[in-house]
Amino acid sequence: MNSIVVDTNVLVTILVNPTEKLVNFCTGHDMHTPNLLKLELVNVLRKYHTLQNLPLEIVLDYLTKGYGLISEFYPNEDVLENAIKFSFELNHPIYDCIYLALAQELNMPFVSQDKRLIVKAKTLGIKGLILDDII
Repeated sequence: MNSIVVDTNVLVTILVNPTEKLVNFCTGHDMHTPNLLKLELVNVLRKYHTLQNLPLEIVLDYLTKGYGLISEFYPNEDVLENAIKFSFELNHPIYDCIYLALAQELNMPFVSQDKRLIVKAKTLGIKGLILDDII
């Protein structure tokens, strides 16, 4: 089974808009991510709750399902040094750079819906895949 590092937006798409092709892609890969994803996922789902009236019970169910889809979570601190370097080199927020640093550390492709971030990943020699292009 192939391993990938996934951005929060990938997990949100799986939970909120689970097409058959997307589910097949995700079940065919071991998904890895920094612990940061746990906080980002809560924040995004809070917005769905507030702005789109997504019931809290569904939010909590999505959190449980989402966390369960991840093969392994990694401490942010493990890649923080490189993430800081990337953040300054790319002039990009540290949050996203933690994902890039993890992908580099694990030597895994990084999957995101953020096309600009994928372009930046490639400048660092990290294989980046845009979710829309692979599903």
